[in-house]
Amino acid sequence: MNKSHLKNQLTVFLRATIKIRAIKLNKLHILFAIIIWIITPSLGAQNVWLQLEGSTVDKKAIDSIYTSRDYPNFSALKGSFDSIVQVLKQRGYFDLQHSGLKKANDTIYKSNFKLGNRVKFIELNFINASNELKQQLNEDSVTIRTEILSEYLNGLVERISQSGKPFYSLRLLNLKKIDQNILGVEVEDSRDETRKINAIKVRGYSNFPKSYLKNYVGIRTGEIYNKKNVLRKVRRIDHLGFAKTSKEPEVLFSKDSTIIYIYVEKASSNRFDGFIGFGTDENTNKLKLDGYLDLRLLNNLNFGESINIIYKSDELEQKTFKTDVSLPYLFATNFSLEAGLRLFKKDSTFITNNLKADIGYQIAPKHIITSGIESIISESLLNQGSSSINISDFNSFFIRTNYTYNNHNWQDQLFPLKSNLVLTAGLGNRKIDEIKTEQYILGITGHYIFDLNYNNSIFTGVNSNYLISNGYLDNELFRFGGMQSIRGFKENSIAANLFGVINTEYRYRFTNNFYAHSIIDIGYFENKIIDLKEKIFGFGIGLGIVTNSGLLRILYAVPKVGSQGIEMSDSKIHLNFSAQF
Repeated sequence: MNKSHLKNQLTVFLRATIKIRAIKLNKLHILFAIIIWIITPSLGAQNVWLQLEGSTVDKKAIDSIYTSRDYPNFSALKGSFDSIVQVLKQRGYFDLQHSGLKKANDTIYKSNFKLGNRVKFIELNFINASNELKQQLNEDSVTIRTEILSEYLNGLVERISQSGKPFYSLRLLNLKKIDQNILGVEVEDSRDETRKINAIKVRGYSNFPKSYLKNYVGIRTGEIYNKKNVLRKVRRIDHLGFAKTSKEPEVLFSKDSTIIYIYVEKASSNRFDGFIGFGTDENTNKLKLDGYLDLRLLNNLNFGESINIIYKSDELEQKTFKTDVSLPYLFATNFSLEAGLRLFKKDSTFITNNLKADIGYQIAPKHIITSGIESIISESLLNQGSSSINISDFNSFFIRTNYTYNNHNWQDQLFPLKSNLVLTAGLGNRKIDEIKTEQYILGITGHYIFDLNYNNSIFTGVNSNYLISNGYLDNELFRFGGMQSIRGFKENSIAANLFGVINTEYRYRFTNNFYAHSIIDIGYFENKIIDLKEKIFGFGIGLGIVTNSGLLRILYAVPKVGSQGIEMSDSKIHLNFSAQF
């Protein structure tokens, strides 16, 4: 074996694109040629033929990868010929020689091959390699099959380049024939300095909150540059809602610095959400309306802050006003501050206000834990001479802890929230006059969308709360029912100290902008004041369509209580509209 010729052949072999395995490369080319031959209209042109010749042994090796003989034109034939040569080298025929393509006549091209000895194994010697490379191997030499040489070396380069050496490379030196089937080579690597991120620059949305780069995206100056990690972390921006990436990040390498450029656009993130419910009054048979308005303001100050304002009025003369404010990443840390106010009034019976304040800590981009206090004050609006014993003035104080998980896909206009989970636990007491009663609160809400394929999915949701106490007042019970809990029932029409609801939908997506779904809701609640335990159900159908203004949802649902029959006159129509601006 000529050492200089072998070295040249191996160098050419390593520099070529060989990431596709031999058999796959050949099949891909053949498939490409067949497709071109089928779809190209016949214009009277003749196919050209390739004939490869060699010894009986050589012909057998060539025929194992040479399955196509005719091609629609010379370009396709030449491409196939080059791929055959490359595959043979990848299999270890480094001494391969051929006569090139010779035109025998107008339609036939020939080439004569001499494959020579096949090197089946490569022994890689790492004695002169850096300690960093040796640590990847835990040995000074490795013997591998020739056909996986490039894949093996590429894997080594990839692993070490991820440790802050983007220009890391390997060289093969001092080729030496060990025996007829094994070739020995020495591996030497470039000993580049480890690159660290010196600066991060945002292009496009220049006011992008800097605290989000550090705490949410997770890219920081001073950390080791890792291309894969940078790409993975930058994609988190697309889950924020108020910003999105416009293209892949870029890196500027200079002699003394590494600068990351991130390209971001500000997105419409304020959201208006509202619905109207239509039902029939049981006593007058007249149409009754209920509904709510939910306004969410996000990142208007370029701080990542959010403000939620909710107003709800239902047909039972119940009114709710609620506002929440969240300030993330205080002082460039993972801590956040949250505060909220809720006012609830039930006709002329009672009024309750809740005031809460929480400190949150983001443990991961989609996970946050909050802890804080909640104060509840409720006043009876009944006359002092009222005979009601279930409503009374009281003060409550709770210490609460919440865990929240949100997984958004803002590119999906129909289902932007893929999954979420909120767990709540609290302990405190209720005070009536001078009498204190110890109480506990447990809660869970969330949903998950199971994607069967692009068109079909199953939505499952859960909503449950439990107030544990030795005694209960009507004006401290949970109120639920309606579109956001169990559909088909009037809004906030059910009072309970314990309730749980499971929502399910089978969804069929017709287009990116239109879907239909079933409604099957199952619930259970307890009201110990009136000693009531009941199973409830909601059945129906719904449609969702993305308009120029936002997402419009129309739902029709029928309620069912326990073993009672279904009364179609009790059905509800819900109209929900969501828009971003």
